Amino acid sequence: QELATTAMGYGGDLILRVKGLSALVEGHAVSIKPTGTSLGAPGVLTDTLRWGGHGQLGYTFGGRWEPVARVEMFDEDTAASDNGDLLHGMFGVNAHLMEDHLRLGGGYVMRMETGGRSVSNDTVRLWSQLSF
Repeated sequence: QELATTAMGYGGDLILRVKGLSALVEGHAVSIKPTGTSLGAPGVLTDTLRWGGHGQLGYTFGGRWEPVARVEMFDEDTAASDNGDLLHGMFGVNAHLMEDHLRLGGGYVMRMETGGRSVSNDTVRLWSQLSF
């Protein structure tokens, strides 16, 4: 919480796992309002609503491999159409190793600005997760 703003947020998610199939849906929103204080500068100058969400679908087969597709949306200010309006599409694969104590993965992320100016900024990402 900043000194010069008040924020109220809410969100929710739902995950479904059936055998090797996993589906995830999440949504969230935050309302940010500047406050009348001289203790700091507010992060926003007017009432601002931010929202986002994502959906992900994966399927594990052979006990080890999990191809995954994910779509994410984010709008940093619903009152403006600018480069803060984003859409991501991710396609990748996870490997569940060492009795699922080690997960390694990689994927291609296509990033699109749905408002403002389009920027070429797609990425290839690698990740890992270790469970003790």
